This record gives sequence, C-alpha cells and structure tokens, in this order.
Amino acid sequence: MNIKQSIFRIISVDDGRNIKSQIFDIFISLLILLSVLAIVLESFDHLTERYKSQFHYFEMFAVAIFTIEYVLRFWTSDLLYSDSRNKVRSSIKYFFSLSGLIDLLATLPFYVSAAGTAIGDFRFLRTGRLLRSLRLLRILKLNKYSKSLGLLGEIIMEKKSDLLAAFMFTFVLTVIAASLMYSVEHEAQPDKFPNIIETCWWAVITLTTIGYGEVTPKTGLGKIVGGLISVLCVGLVALPTAILSAGMIEKLHRTRHDENMLAEGDKNLELDSLRQDISDKIEAIDEKLNELIEKIEN
Repeated sequence: MNIKQSIFRIISVDDGRNIKSQIFDIFISLLILLSVLAIVLESFDHLTERYKSQFHYFEMFAVAIFTIEYVLRFWTSDLLYSDSRNKVRSSIKYFFSLSGLIDLLATLPFYVSAAGTAIGDFRFLRTGRLLRSLRLLRILKLNKYSKSLGLLGEIIMEKKSDLLAAFMFTFVLTVIAASLMYSVEHEAQPDKFPNIIETCWWAVITLTTIGYGEVTPKTGLGKIVGGLISVLCVGLVALPTAILSAGMIEKLHRTRHDENMLAEGDKNLELDSLRQDISDKIEAIDEKLNELIEKIEN
C-alpha cells in the first residue's frame, strides 16, 4: 500500500477497524466543535478585547488543518471516485459534491476576509462580520464524522422531492394568505398592511405559529381569514416533520432488515463450513478404516 492509499484510508470515514482513522475523525470532530465555540465566544465584546490574539491564532490553526484536509481530499479524490476516467474528472466531482462544498465553505470566509484586509478595500470589509458568521458553516463538516447526522442527510436526500413539494406548498399558501389579508385589511390598517410583500411578514409569522403580535387583523373579516389560516398552518408546519419521521422509520427498518439478512447469511456460511468440516472428517475416517481393513485382510 502506497502513501496515497494510506492517507485515503485515514481521512476516509472510519469503518471501526482503522485506529489511525478513528483518531483522525475524533481530532477533526473536536477541532470543529472548538472552532464553532470560539466563533460564538468571539461575539462577546469583552472576551474579544481580552483574548483577541488567542482567538486569532486558534482560528489560523483551525483553518490550516482544514485546508490541509481539503487538499488531501482533493489529492485522493481519484480513489474516492474510482469510476472516474481521470484525475481531473474526480477532482471536479469532489469539488462540486456536497462534502467538497462544505469543506470549501469551512475555510473560504477566512481567506476572503484576509484578502479584503490585504488590499485595503474598506467597502468590502463592511461584510467582514457576515464572513465571520459564515465560518459557523464548518459545523456541517460534522456530517462526515457522525453516523446520526449522516443518516439524517441520507433521509433528506431520499425525501427531497417530498420536502420540496411541502416547501412549495408553504410558499404558495404564504403568498395566498398575504394577498387575502392585504385585500381585507389594507384600508383599515394601511400602515400595517401597505402591500402584499410587507403583508408576507404577517403570513410567515402566522404560518409558523410564532405570532409576535405587532401586526394583527382588526376587521371582522380579517379575523376570520386569520383564524382559518392559523388552523391550516398547524398541519402545514407538521408536514416536513412527518416526512422526515416516516423516512427515519423506513431507513431504520431497511437497516435492520439488511443486518438480519447479513446475520442469516453469516450463519448459513458458518453452517456450510461446519458441514464441510464434518464431511471431510468422515471421509478421512473412512479412508483410515479402509486402510485398516486392507491391512487386516493382508
């Protein structure tokens, strides 16, 4: 096994048999969690003032590790996508994969922010706080190192058409609710319902059952419309949850079925091996008996 294959085995998801891969997964997972914790703590001004240099050095260390990991995954992408014709195709495949994009977003905000600082573009630096917040996206990297998160990701991908249909239905209902409420309440409250776009805020708050209360209908017809929409939204909010729950149950059933089939297959293999051993021993005993009988006859 060459160096490239060894590195690929280490940075690949642990299968429970490679100690080095287990250590690597634990190290990266802890680094991700500590990095996210540092980003959260940086939002406290008094901590930033006191530990600014420590936060900066730790961020540089984390970004360096994540960058090395990203480069190594690029280098070994031809082993990950062995069906690709050449190295270029496998690299492009990894770059545009969900895993590759997450790895890129884990480090890109740091380099973009550093580039803005280097060139002294102060208009660009206004987005520095947003870029620092985007570093939180590196928590998505945990998806590789957690079987539970990986399972959830698989379920979302399997049910993406159902979830997309639910979100489209939510969007359509939001627009319809905003249009109805605008038509009913605009004359009574032109400041609260000035147009359909502004009224969408009320629709979103109502559909998500949050209901802050700063925008409420006052007319009788408006209250009726608002009540009907509130009743509809109870089932609407539960729809994505029901889809994911059903997907989780189906996935668990399939996993258990596959495990049972694998266990039965292993048992059958053991029984076949045992039968073969017994058969071989019986044949050996028969041969010895025949030899003994021949000696006695002679």
